[in-house]
Amino acid sequence: MGELRQTWRGLSRSPGFTLTAVLILAIGIGANTAIFSLADAVILRPLPGISDPSSLVDLSGDSVSYPIFRSIRDEAAGTARMAAWSDRSMSLAHAGDARMVGGAVVSANYFDVLGARPALGRFFQPSEDEGGEAVAVLAEGFWAGEFGADPAILGRSIHVNGVPLTIVGVAPKGFRGAAFAIFPDLWVPVGTWPRLATGPLANFDIHSRNWGWMSVFGRLEPGVPLEKARAALLTILRRDAAAHGEDFDAARWSVVPTTVAATGANEEFGPPRIFALLAGAVLTALLIACANLANLLLARGAARQKEIAVRQALGASRGRIARQVLSESLLLGLAGGAAGLVVASALLSLFVQVPLIEDFTLGLFRPELGSRAFIFAAILATLVGVLFGLLPAWRASSAPAAPILAAGSSRIARAAGLNKALVSAQVALCLALLATSGLLGRSLVRALSIDLGLEPRGVTVARVNTGLARYDAARALTFAAELPRRLAEDPSVRAATWTSSLPLSGSRDEESVEIEGYTPSRGERPVVDVAAVGPAYFRALGVPVLAGREFEASDRMGTAGVAVVNRAMAERYWPATSPLGRRITVANEPWTVIGVVGNAKSASLTDAPVPQVWAPLLQFPPAALMRLTLVVKSDAAPEVVAGAIRREVRSLDAALPVTQIGPYSDVVAARLLPQRVGATLLGLFGILSLVLAAVGIYAVVSWTTRRRAAEFGIRLALGARAADVRRLVLRSMAGSVALGAACGLALSAAVGIALRSALYGLAPADPLALAGATLLLAAAALLAADLPARRAARIDPAQALRQE
Repeated sequence: MGELRQTWRGLSRSPGFTLTAVLILAIGIGANTAIFSLADAVILRPLPGISDPSSLVDLSGDSVSYPIFRSIRDEAAGTARMAAWSDRSMSLAHAGDARMVGGAVVSANYFDVLGARPALGRFFQPSEDEGGEAVAVLAEGFWAGEFGADPAILGRSIHVNGVPLTIVGVAPKGFRGAAFAIFPDLWVPVGTWPRLATGPLANFDIHSRNWGWMSVFGRLEPGVPLEKARAALLTILRRDAAAHGEDFDAARWSVVPTTVAATGANEEFGPPRIFALLAGAVLTALLIACANLANLLLARGAARQKEIAVRQALGASRGRIARQVLSESLLLGLAGGAAGLVVASALLSLFVQVPLIEDFTLGLFRPELGSRAFIFAAILATLVGVLFGLLPAWRASSAPAAPILAAGSSRIARAAGLNKALVSAQVALCLALLATSGLLGRSLVRALSIDLGLEPRGVTVARVNTGLARYDAARALTFAAELPRRLAEDPSVRAATWTSSLPLSGSRDEESVEIEGYTPSRGERPVVDVAAVGPAYFRALGVPVLAGREFEASDRMGTAGVAVVNRAMAERYWPATSPLGRRITVANEPWTVIGVVGNAKSASLTDAPVPQVWAPLLQFPPAALMRLTLVVKSDAAPEVVAGAIRREVRSLDAALPVTQIGPYSDVVAARLLPQRVGATLLGLFGILSLVLAAVGIYAVVSWTTRRRAAEFGIRLALGARAADVRRLVLRSMAGSVALGAACGLALSAAVGIALRSALYGLAPADPLALAGATLLLAAAALLAADLPARRAARIDPAQALRQE
């Protein structure tokens, strides 16, 4: 304690050094703690409110029907307790307004299998799988936000999809089920779902084996290994298929731990990879900070050489000297950790508000600076304090007293060599971070410049679900015709129309097709993307009409079926002739091709064009009108158009929920989420590391120039020019920067290879990204070294020699 008090007094006598060190550490530790808190909520603990998640498994493959699930559930007894669920959007009428909420249809044993305990009331009973009263369980956050956490909610009714549901319970805090990125606001049992089903779903019988709509998971019984459960479940599926004369393909099915599936690890660039990238970035910034502070402590130690030599002469041991220096770094580390919690809180508040896809944010995972984050910050602060304090402690304790008192120049040279080595390490790490952010940024620019075949600018979209409002066919037709007509009355609106499938939104509808004039080869089954669209659809999205015409208001039910195809389909199936006038048959409906349009991206930005067919919305069955996307091309600002859409929908039907209103460009940008997140956050951490590296270079050059003041004074006294001294100082640091840059380029190329799947048309070692990062770092290093070099060149020889 005496040494700690002495160390604290020493640090308090150097407030500039102390504040600088604490600030640098606060940024590094705070950024790492914020990323840890996010990863803890999304990856490390992906199943809040669930007991013993390690024994849960997902049956991955196709969705299954309710009868097949019951067969699995009954026959798996003794191996695992199985449950099923299906997420469904629902319309909630509350407080005089209607809005979409996330719902889930679950088997009655769903909560029991997950080991959840209600925060209020009860969960579902087995009899509610087969009917009975229509009931629901609310999510705790939804209960608190929508109903003010009213404990009297039990027994009350809410109207969902126009049906009153009795609230019987509230789920535990944070509970969201066992799937990745699914956040239900309420759950209903299987027996309640037939009353809620609307539109095409109302025609499906939940007791039909042919309607696969449920995902299955289970909890392994004690002592049952994963491999045994996998074999048992596949056997059950095989036996069930054989009993009903159905084919079974075991390759389509797998049994995986739910804790793995719930992190999105199966996604091509899912959260585990994104967080690994971010963790690497913040850890790199922290290592740069450590190297920087080690340099500062070495410089501080060099200034205290005579003090330490006197201590040694008075009998202090090497261990005592090392412990004193190390206690200084530990105090700085702990102070930086405490300040880092404030930085982490601010960063976490910022991260959770950033919209990722539409209304989806990381705040839905409820990350917080809890006890685990505090422990992480404390451990990290201790490790960092030891890490950047070891080298200065070793240097201070190993220094012999006599040469130091004699101010030996070789001693100074060796210390400067260590400083330069740390500078090289900082430069290498900083360059790797800058180059990686530049690589992702270039990839983002390249992706945004891809020819989409359509024009997102000036387009606002909104999703409307008339099915959830229980519209019949006549009412849906009236609404589908009236809303675009009203919006088109605005002079700024160029086109207003509908589509059943918006390009690049993640939804596609593939159908088999029979094509006049084309004979499939053996085993070939022509498949096309099909969408129902309204008049002026291609004009609204800027898709060029290459031949024929697009749809008109006269193309409706009762007239001859017509279709428009894209160029990819025309070239694939009619390469030597015009497709106009040719007949195609989709879902037993004959259509005549009346137009050919250009190729437009449909699923992703990198997909090659695929055959696509569009048909008039008003020639589709009424079920197609139940869930549509409105497309409005306008010269007005997106927020103005969005306001007009809400206003007109409310005037037509205030109880009709409208969701996901926003610029179409945001929908397209969502396809580039990994690149946007990576480029933005890595860019921020890259700039931070650049500042830290520049500070480190400045500190080293400043220290070496002060130690060589007498040498520079002699050179100037003997006739050297100021430019010669300045050049000498810069040249002394150039080697360290060049070595660090070479190592950084190699490290950047390795990171680029690891990120190959996230790059659009770029090599992992993209020359422009590497050159840009190198030039930026070189400019920062030159500026940081030039400031003390200029100061050294202005030394007064007489004053420098007099001080020596």
